[in-house]
Amino acid sequence: NCGALSNILATLTVLNSTISGNTTMSGGNFCNRSGGAVTLRNVTITNNTGTGAGGIEQGSNGTLNFGNTIVAGNNETVGSGSDEIVYNGGTITSAGGNLVGDEPGDSTSIGLLDIAYQPSDKQNVNPLLGPLQNNGGPTPTHALFVGSPAVDGGLNALANNAGLSTDQRGTGFPRFVDGDGNGLAFVDIGAFEVQLAPTAATVSVSGRVLNITGRGVSNAVVHLTNQNGETQTARTNSFGYYSFKDIPAGETYVINVYSKRYQFTTQVITVTEDLDELNFTTQ
Repeated sequence: NCGALSNILATLTVLNSTISGNTTMSGGNFCNRSGGAVTLRNVTITNNTGTGAGGIEQGSNGTLNFGNTIVAGNNETVGSGSDEIVYNGGTITSAGGNLVGDEPGDSTSIGLLDIAYQPSDKQNVNPLLGPLQNNGGPTPTHALFVGSPAVDGGLNALANNAGLSTDQRGTGFPRFVDGDGNGLAFVDIGAFEVQLAPTAATVSVSGRVLNITGRGVSNAVVHLTNQNGETQTARTNSFGYYSFKDIPAGETYVINVYSKRYQFTTQVITVTEDLDELNFTTQ
C-alpha cells in the first residue's frame, strides 16, 4: 500500500508538483514497483508519514530518475525504514540538483541498495520549507524561507529540458529567478520558485471591498502575505476602504479578504509602484 501514489508497470513523469500530508500504514507514500519507470523534476515531497518509508519507496525492477527535487521532512514511524527513501531494487538515478534529508543520515537508504548522489545534490540539510498553504496559483505549495539551501540550488538544464518556464503556481511565477541576489538566475530545488527579492523602495497598496451592489463592506479583514509567509492585516472602514503602506517593492503578495457575510476571491500581485483601486467584489 502507498499513501499518495503507486506506480506499477507504467511510465510516469512528475513535474512542478507537491506531494505532502499523506499517511500510509505499509510502504512509502510515493511507490515505484514492478517495472515502473518514474522521472521527477522540480518536485517537493515532504510532510508525509509511512511505516516503511516516509517519502519514496523504490521496489524491484523499477527505475527512478530524480532531479531538482526535494525529499525531506518526511517521517517513518516504525524505526527500521527510512524517513526519506527506501531503495530495495531496480535503479535509482540522481540527475543532480536534489535536496534529500533534513537531518544527519536521512539521505541514506535503509533498503538493500545505496543511492549514488551527484556533487550538485544537497544531503541532510534543512530545506527551510514553509507550511502547505496558498502562496499564489491554483494549488497549495510549500514556500522556501529566506536562507533555504534550495534557493538557486537546482540545475537549469534539467528544468529547461523538462519544459519548465514557471513553478507549480503557473503564470506570474517564472522558473528562473535570481533568488539569492548574486546576479545569476538559477532554478530553485522543488516545486516552488522564490520570486524577485524586494528592493529598498516601498509602495502602498489600497482599494475597496464591495458587495455585489457596489456598496462598501465595512469591518472586513484584509490579509497581505509576502513570499516568506509573513502577513500584515488591515480592516476596511465604514465605506469599505483599506490600505497598506510601506510595502517592499518588487515582491509578490497574496491578498485574502475575510467577512462574516461574504466570500471573496484571492488575488496575487507583484508590486513595483503604488497600487490604488485594488478592489474586491463579493462572489
